Amino acid sequence: MSTRPSFPRRCAALTLICCSPILAQCWGPLVPTGTAPPTRGIGVTFTSDQSGGALLFGGAQRTNGGRLNLSDTWYLRNATRFSSPALWVERSAVTTPPARSDHGAAYDPASDRLIVFGGCGGGCAPALNDVWVLDHATAGTPSWMEVRLDPVLRPGRVSRSRTIPRRTS
Repeated sequence: MSTRPSFPRRCAALTLICCSPILAQCWGPLVPTGTAPPTRGIGVTFTSDQSGGALLFGGAQRTNGGRLNLSDTWYLRNATRFSSPALWVERSAVTTPPARSDHGAAYDPASDRLIVFGGCGGGCAPALNDVWVLDHATAGTPSWMEVRLDPVLRPGRVSRSRTIPRRTS
């Protein structure tokens, strides 16, 4: 019989990260070093990669008048490895996609690319229908590029959906 720690099962903010080291069998607090990204919510992209890291792009902060969408990119090294200290690193690029929340995203570990689609920009009407790719998402010099597609074929979307490639050992 295994004992589970009495840590919370969900986290309300990214200043305290909860990770599942092995198939979501137990949860524990993770207190990363480095400068943490601003607290956010409303559609944050948070995807684990094969090296045990996590990517974060965009989202929104609550403000007195509503919300402020963000366009920053962060990488958390060792997000799922309790044996090594976790470290936040901002992945700054010269060009960035427009600020957004409630967007879809996927991470391709083979090419180290983060792909972002749609979401809410500004007042969310209409929804964004752009596609952006971040090369060198976790290592090297990051670079965002917009992929131009026919807007008639892909109307804007809000709410997240993503496919994460199955991890093979």
